Amino acid sequence: MASFSSDYKLSDVQLCEGNGCNRWWLKALFSVPGSRSSQRCPHCRGAPTEPTKYWHGGRSGPKAPSYDYPGYLSPQSIKRPDQSSAKRSTPIDTTMATQSANKKHKLQQPTPTTPTGKVEFPRSDRKDSLQSPATPKPDPALQTLLSKTSNLYEAWRNCDGRTETHLQSELAAAEVNVQKMTTSLPKIERKVKENQSQLSIAQETLERMETMWTEINESARKAGLDEEKHKANKEQWLQGAQKHVQLAFEDNNRKSREYQKGMEDLAQAKQLIVDMKQKVVDIEEERKRLKAFGEFFCVELPSKNSA
Repeated sequence: MASFSSDYKLSDVQLCEGNGCNRWWLKALFSVPGSRSSQRCPHCRGAPTEPTKYWHGGRSGPKAPSYDYPGYLSPQSIKRPDQSSAKRSTPIDTTMATQSANKKHKLQQPTPTTPTGKVEFPRSDRKDSLQSPATPKPDPALQTLLSKTSNLYEAWRNCDGRTETHLQSELAAAEVNVQKMTTSLPKIERKVKENQSQLSIAQETLERMETMWTEINESARKAGLDEEKHKANKEQWLQGAQKHVQLAFEDNNRKSREYQKGMEDLAQAKQLIVDMKQKVVDIEEERKRLKAFGEFFCVELPSKNSA
């Protein structure tokens, strides 16, 4: 079967079993909330759905082209085959059955057939929503422009056209924060330098204590204190050195945490200054836009009213 669409596969669609429909729809449209499955399309169920597509073809499979289905249409407005005249009866030809009964049954091989072209089925034109043009989607750029214009108008109206009062409290708070942090920044930098100097001293002390403990341990080994009978004397000899190493290690950790905390405070102060300065710039730029908008609005509105 030739491909009926470049965007969908045959496994993506399903034939509607509604009486008189004979259209192929996407399988996702057959799901009904609260039910496991459904064999009728949203058009036959009379259910609203998003804009989609469908294909003609019946049992022979979907055929191109596709048609748009933009919205809701009550299936009661469509005349179904079961509401028309009675079904036609097809007479049975008994001549072939009589002739075939007198002949021997022979096994015949199926004759391969080569498709010569695409079979086109007659399609009746329907004047309903199945073939109506789809509703055009709104332009995203236009929607963005309208939203920005609406926001400008609301801000301009809230300040009564006096743009110098727009976001006055926010601007004052940002300027005060910039001034405070600029004044506090040198103090934080001096504290960081002091912590760095103390950390360097603590690191040197720890290295000296570790070297002393290593030398004492080596001297005890050379003196033969590793033997079992001298083990108690060795532990007593090394106890003082171990205590000094432990104290130096704890002091080094404490100075390291203080230095790290000071570096974090310094980074936060610098970032806060940058943010507050940017906020001041943004408010001033927004005031300029409001002023330009107000000048345009005040000129255009009287001209339209006079016209």
